Amino acid sequence: MPRWSPPSTRMSRRRGAPMPQPEEIRRLLRQRLSGRLTVVGIGNAGRGDDRAGLRVARLLRRLATPGGPGPLSLADVIEAHTSPEAYAGAIAASAPETVLLVDAADLGEPPGAVALVEEADLAERPGWEVHRPPLALLMRYLALRTGARVLLLAIQPKDTSWGAPMSPAVRRSTGAVVRGLLAALKEGQGCTN
Repeated sequence: MPRWSPPSTRMSRRRGAPMPQPEEIRRLLRQRLSGRLTVVGIGNAGRGDDRAGLRVARLLRRLATPGGPGPLSLADVIEAHTSPEAYAGAIAASAPETVLLVDAADLGEPPGAVALVEEADLAERPGWEVHRPPLALLMRYLALRTGARVLLLAIQPKDTSWGAPMSPAVRRSTGAVVRGLLAALKEGQGCTN
């Protein structure tokens, strides 16, 4: 199993162990997120579990408020699909202090495992990158353009083949991510939007 993120930023599911719970995710995010947050969902809607980031963004958009008060506004959630770099202007326009990219990634863990990854951690694992341009480069660019802290919330997929449905483990994890993120935002100790 690759050791590219510190144990405190990784939630793994061992065989027979429960899926990451919203409370675990809330604690993890609360420690790392600050200020105004922009969430960017990344993935290919036609490739099974690769749509995990898009599902998180879509669920958040359903729960977000249209420009009004609340833990997250519609303007703060972007569905970037397979071209997150094309949304750099929209991300910068939201004036974030933290950018949270959400994507499926092979963590070498059981399906549904979740990890919070810094750009430096990602840059140390160039073989792990499947995006063009690489997410590490995008993370660095967004940090320079916005002055924001940029993090990747990665979800371990089971099947990313064309036409595959989302696996139950990844579906449960995306729901847990949304509930945990909203709890961290509502708590007021994480981000302010």
